[in-house]
Amino acid sequence: MYTFRHPSFPVAALASDPRLPLPTAPYQELTEDQIQGIHNAIKKSRVSEPDSAGILQGVRTIRKGKPNAKVRLYPSPKNDGYFIPCEGRPESHMARGLEIDPDCVAFRSQPFSIPSSSPQPLVPDFIAWHPNGTFTVIDVKPAGKLLDPRVHERLQRKRSALRQADIYHVVVTAEELRAEPASRIRKALSKGARIQLDRNQRHELLEPLHKRPMTVAEMKAHAMRLGLDPMAVEKLALLCDITFPINRTWSEFSSLEVNDATTQGSSAERGTVRAVRIALRGRQSSP
Repeated sequence: MYTFRHPSFPVAALASDPRLPLPTAPYQELTEDQIQGIHNAIKKSRVSEPDSAGILQGVRTIRKGKPNAKVRLYPSPKNDGYFIPCEGRPESHMARGLEIDPDCVAFRSQPFSIPSSSPQPLVPDFIAWHPNGTFTVIDVKPAGKLLDPRVHERLQRKRSALRQADIYHVVVTAEELRAEPASRIRKALSKGARIQLDRNQRHELLEPLHKRPMTVAEMKAHAMRLGLDPMAVEKLALLCDITFPINRTWSEFSSLEVNDATTQGSSAERGTVRAVRIALRGRQSSP
């Protein structure tokens, strides 16, 4: 039998997550086979194929037109251009947040089911993989829902099981996803996700910025003179090549600078895309 761990769990960030305190005891102790089954399901979700409509379905099939469900299909360049199904606006905002996060290489919704004695299956909203092979499991909920005893218990059941499997779990609130101006900046930058730039194109596009700061409009004009899509400027932001104002909405008047040792990356007023992404507060190694 796999022994449930004391709160001195290796992923220290779990204990500091104010959105959902850790359970003090497991709701259900998992067997080693069940724990291995969770990790196998995670591996399977990473290589899942799209359905005939180009949707990367999870363990629960989600389609538009389903009664009593507000389904949104998020087209994800990070996931080979296939659609990520989302239940409602907050989940689609989370998908956008993962799309623009430079420390997320792929993600899935409804990725796997967690063993539970609960009559309803326990299915996380998302899983995100990171460049070093680690991953984070994510649930998205309105802050008010965390006060609902039924919702709170289901999230705690998930966290209890995932904790036994040494998997990091985070809850992101709808209010965090809507917070301005970061939400609008993420929306603007996501338009550059589909753009491909090789090393020479990035170098040519950045060249005038090494001489002086430029506005988004000036950089877009420069991109077009090079024969590039104007959205290549947003792509530079997603690649962390440039810094921009993080306390104002991204616009054609936003001042851009090269992100290098002289600009110091981030400050209270300026930063890279990392300053406006959704903080996942931890990474968990995949076995």
